[in-house]
Amino acid sequence: MPNVTVDLGNIVVTTPQSPQPARPPAQPRVAGGGAGAGVGSDTGITLDVKVPRYVQLDAIEARAGALNVSGIDGPVSIMSGSSDINVSRVGSLEVRARGGEVNVEDVGGLVYVVSTSSEINVKRSSGDVRVTTINGNIDIQCVKGRVDAGTSRGKITLTNVGGDVEATTTDSDINFTGAIAQNGRYRLKSMEGHVRMSIPDGSPGFTANLMSYNSDAVSDFAVRASTPRPDSQAMRRVEVRQGDGQAQITLDSFSQTVRLSKLAPGAAPACR
Repeated sequence: MPNVTVDLGNIVVTTPQSPQPARPPAQPRVAGGGAGAGVGSDTGITLDVKVPRYVQLDAIEARAGALNVSGIDGPVSIMSGSSDINVSRVGSLEVRARGGEVNVEDVGGLVYVVSTSSEINVKRSSGDVRVTTINGNIDIQCVKGRVDAGTSRGKITLTNVGGDVEATTTDSDINFTGAIAQNGRYRLKSMEGHVRMSIPDGSPGFTANLMSYNSDAVSDFAVRASTPRPDSQAMRRVEVRQGDGQAQITLDSFSQTVRLSKLAPGAAPACR
């Protein structure tokens, strides 16, 4: 049986009826409590819930503490206040949170996370990933589908993304590392941070437009056309074309440097 492990003071878990024979409810374990300890105690509770792998978790609501969900074949939906959320090996995932850290691994389908103030980490997803937070860093690794990532105050790190990418942030850096797809679309934009993209030298054909309004645009690949800054010899707009030029890359920063770099052979990070 998979585990839904909850460690918090106040939680609501809703699941549909299972065709399996019902088991007697497990007694909650009250951390540090003696006789008479209960939900209202300062020590909180730890609740372990075991369900069939194929169950659909329609709604898990967590207001504080930590929430861990793993081993569910179907979709999982979570609503959280300030809980730290850890999810692994689920069919698909939807998270709506106000705070806390969100860590996601090994999802078979769509990952959808919306948060007010969260660090969001996603590893190994077979579907698309769509994550948004107002305040917090975003780290996405080893995703086979498309990635849409946005944060107002935080850094975005993208590693080994198989599908198209749309990433935007206001006041921090964006870093992309890994291969690009033939006919892929990549748009990375920051207002106040650096924008860096590192791809293998032997990448499929692409056309890249690098733009920085108040700093430099730099490419390790041969430049097709460029526009210099008025006050120096540095470039503020660069166009690069490799091969058939089918993949489209846009790197854009208002205040800082944008850079398109070559990855040395064997330097591309591996998915684990």
